[in-house]
Amino acid sequence: MAVSLDTETAYMLEYGSSATLNLRVNETQFGDGYKQSVQDGINTDEESWSLTFLPIETASSITLVGLLKQSKNGTANVLSWTPPGESTAKYYEASDITRKPISYTLWQVGCTLTRVFPII
Repeated sequence: MAVSLDTETAYMLEYGSSATLNLRVNETQFGDGYKQSVQDGINTDEESWSLTFLPIETASSITLVGLLKQSKNGTANVLSWTPPGESTAKYYEASDITRKPISYTLWQVGCTLTRVFPII
């Protein structure tokens, strides 16, 4: 089951959230300097986002952390999220979740989202 992560109205992102994109390949290096590489599987795009959310109220921060934790609970739960500037939602799992106080009532939440290819 995919849970939607709304970063346009409910949990807005700070500027500076960034993506890391890689292509997973298998490489073989030969002794004469020749190198051969081939894509590793059918879902070779590795994508991860380092996100920091704008400060939110205490209750909302607890809800957001719970939502992020659900994507990594060992079941088929994943986050459906549309990255900034894109029009199609993709599936992600959250890790490295942080929650820190900014003031008495405001908290800042951060995480890393890693793209996954679930069977849904």
